Amino acid sequence: MQVQSSLRLSLAALILVLTLVIIAVLLLATDTALSLWHQLTQLSPGAAIAYLVFVLLLTVIGVVVAWRMLRPPAVPNQSQNKPAPIAREHIEQQLHDLHAQGVDIQAAQHELDTLDQRRQEAHYFVALFGSISSGKSSLINALTQTEQQATSALGGTTQSAYHSRWQLTRPSEPDAEITVELIDLPGFAQVDAQALAAQAQQEASRAHVVVYVCDGDLNREQYQALQALVSLGKPMVIALNKSDWYRPEELAQLQTRLQEYLPDDALWSLVPVQAASSELVTVIDAQGEAQEQRRRVPARIDALREQLYTLLVSDPQDILQRLQHSALHLAQEQLSLSQAQHRSERAQQ
Repeated sequence: MQVQSSLRLSLAALILVLTLVIIAVLLLATDTALSLWHQLTQLSPGAAIAYLVFVLLLTVIGVVVAWRMLRPPAVPNQSQNKPAPIAREHIEQQLHDLHAQGVDIQAAQHELDTLDQRRQEAHYFVALFGSISSGKSSLINALTQTEQQATSALGGTTQSAYHSRWQLTRPSEPDAEITVELIDLPGFAQVDAQALAAQAQQEASRAHVVVYVCDGDLNREQYQALQALVSLGKPMVIALNKSDWYRPEELAQLQTRLQEYLPDDALWSLVPVQAASSELVTVIDAQGEAQEQRRRVPARIDALREQLYTLLVSDPQDILQRLQHSALHLAQEQLSLSQAQHRSERAQQ
């Protein structure tokens, strides 16, 4: 009883203090407004109007700046121009010329060699991209039906690109299969986030198809990373993981929102998946006592398997051309970095 009385007294005192503060602020604001009005009446009409316009302009600028900082990510412009194609002959000529100038061209040459190797191999490369703890590793384990990649409830389990060979079968045609190499890429927001993001972007450029894994709507950092992948111009699937977290109406709204981030093209799609989950069940033991236990729920990934199979076999020539396009752009970027480093070293000398 004494404790309740003390709490009531404290609450009453807090309300009284807040009331006094509000009154003080109101009186101060009123005094300032009256003083400002009195000073404005002493000015000429032109000067008073100019001052009021200046104050109004500052207010509008402040509101616009605050709105730009707080507004959600903009929906991408579907008609934005993609990077122009680069001819391989142009890259090779640059390699020859810069090598003669003493520029280190190994990184760019490596990209061309990797492109040639992947064009000759009889399987496809699929890169999984996403933020930490979005479930990339669990999704790979569910697809391959193994525990090849470590998973953890803590963020940042994947620290480097991890390759896993997989025989992809279409759920509607179990006998038809193609060989796929899954690449689990490091997630965002880790200690060396910038370096890991660059590595993931490069691996995505070398892949035939990109899978972006998320478990909800995207924040600004995730949105920017997704748009960087979209700019590669290759087939992409958004895998909405942990879809069992949402009610049907919530899932439908979330899918509509995420779909807005993708260009209106048949090569981009969104599928809900459930890589790993569990449910609480009641089990009767031998003594007849009821006990609650966690039971693993089978993964729901058939929609993703179907979509990947369709993308890879629908137009192999187009898939290959898109791979070459992004790989040549990556080689050009590596060449530009090497050239800039060479100039910097020459300047220091």
